[in-house]
Amino acid sequence: MVTVTAPATTTATPASGGARLALLGFLAATLAVHGVVAWLSPLQGDDWRQLLWSPGDGGWLAGHAQLADACGYLIARSTVLHAIASPIAGVVMILGVFTLGARRLPDPGRWRDVLGVALVSSMIWIALPRAGVMWFHRPYVAAQMFGAALVVWFVAAYRCRWRLGGRAGGAAMFAIGLIAGTTTRQLVVMAVVGAAIATGRTPRAARRGWMLPGLTGLVLGAAASVWRAPWAEVGRVLGRFEPTLVALGPLVRAGGQLIALIALLVLATLVCASRRALTAPRVPDAADAAAPHETSTGAPVVTARDVGSPVVTAPDAPDAGEALAWFGAWLGLGVAALLGPRSTEATQLPAVIALCAGGLPWLSWLARIRIVRRALVGLVVGVHLVAWAVALSTYAAFAAELTDRMAAIAATPVDGVAIVRPYSQIVPTYWWFGEDWSEAGLREALARERWGLAGIELAPAFRQLERGADLSLVLEVEGVAGDQLQAARPPRRWARELAPARRQFAALIGRLRAITGRQVRARLRVTDVELAGRAPRPILAAWADGAAVIAPEVWRSAPDATSQTTVTVAPSLAAAFDEAWAVGPDGARPVRCTTGRCVAQLLRAERTVIVLCNAERCLAADAWVPHF
Repeated sequence: MVTVTAPATTTATPASGGARLALLGFLAATLAVHGVVAWLSPLQGDDWRQLLWSPGDGGWLAGHAQLADACGYLIARSTVLHAIASPIAGVVMILGVFTLGARRLPDPGRWRDVLGVALVSSMIWIALPRAGVMWFHRPYVAAQMFGAALVVWFVAAYRCRWRLGGRAGGAAMFAIGLIAGTTTRQLVVMAVVGAAIATGRTPRAARRGWMLPGLTGLVLGAAASVWRAPWAEVGRVLGRFEPTLVALGPLVRAGGQLIALIALLVLATLVCASRRALTAPRVPDAADAAAPHETSTGAPVVTARDVGSPVVTAPDAPDAGEALAWFGAWLGLGVAALLGPRSTEATQLPAVIALCAGGLPWLSWLARIRIVRRALVGLVVGVHLVAWAVALSTYAAFAAELTDRMAAIAATPVDGVAIVRPYSQIVPTYWWFGEDWSEAGLREALARERWGLAGIELAPAFRQLERGADLSLVLEVEGVAGDQLQAARPPRRWARELAPARRQFAALIGRLRAITGRQVRARLRVTDVELAGRAPRPILAAWADGAAVIAPEVWRSAPDATSQTTVTVAPSLAAAFDEAWAVGPDGARPVRCTTGRCVAQLLRAERTVIVLCNAERCLAADAWVPHF
């Protein structure tokens, strides 16, 4: 029988000042490069909505109760903060993933731990779909990076069973759990499942007093976060439930590269050791009991009794069962990421964290072999040189394009229409979010509320560019004197899109209430949409009946493979209407609505308005021009 043993280290590695310097240099380089790219990264996507927020939208905490919303608001309004805080969050997350995988804090004096920390960063670059966007796009950083930095250390405390002093530790973990519960749904699933499993596997005698308070705070924070708008959560989840398996493709493709790399390294190590075993001369039995050691070439020493029956063993290898559990967590969190409220490749970060935590022990074990260690060092250097170089050049170019956009807007006179060029890269890539002004409502809201313009047009046009619905709206107010209405500063021109027009209406009602000192009755009526041949009823975009202001937020899904689009309205509001219509140039046709979810199949690039009606009035829920 041949016994092949993997190289083992039985004595502690002495602390190295060079290792500390290398770790410090890697972390400093990460902070510096990521800080520069963050400084260059343009405002995009949800950043613009953060800039549009005003006190008229309600209390700041009410609108930013979730960690992602609060962080997103701060870094959208301060590039300096983004350039400082976002790289720090990334480094904290990297160190947390190492701690989660190694089940201990990194030792800066050990070269193997320095390599492990750098490998975590490399694995994220390899295994995360669109990693370049996740690292630097502000909304993704706010939603994923800041939350992951908190959640990873929260779960690591359970996995490592740290001692946290008495009642103070329990109170602190309860508070941290509350905040962690307000992160993204994907991160909350990771935190709840990870903390629950770690608590359940900890013997009662060894269970820390802070474990249950921390888990309780986490569950309460998650429940409070979902309870704010459960209808939106359900609508968004159900709206994308069918294509989940297809959406797993990017995660499997990216993560498969890392899994294949680790598997090949393990296989190559065992094959090389087996070949040495098969060619090794027969040695006395006494030599078989000798402790294994590493040769000058880094290969394991092989002992043999019977060359004809090789058996490969690795007594110090990581637990294969635990690796399989991490693999299951990777797949499970990947599926959970598809259940909303938003699903993008960047929301797969929790799944990738699980994959990295499971792969790190194997890479650290393989790094004991000199040739593998050198290959891993080369991998770390190569990944970061390429990633950082491409990121710097990419974001420098797009920062210049944003500067040109802002110059075009600044040169446009008040109430004019700004003509700006779309980004040179329209569709999303591994590095770039893509064109973010394709939505007509966002363009008009920015034009009117941010820069005092009538609109923004992108030229030349492109396929995904959404044309404006171009609605005609008129304000009707009851019981308010003309001078009071003028003092409330009504818009000189109402927006032509429903979302910004509703924002204008809600802000005006707030000012009217402050001026008159009483409730106001008003409505914002759509004048160019008709339900021909049906009972005449006003079609409203928003209205105020005394204390109630109805200016609904409506969520619209992207069209599916059959061109069906789902428009979701709060069920409590939708219950007040018993009819639903899709109104287009050719008239109106009925639409199926269930608990506020209206599904319309649109096959023509013409304006369509989803109208909900009862006997008294109609609500223009959404209006858009489909693009194909």
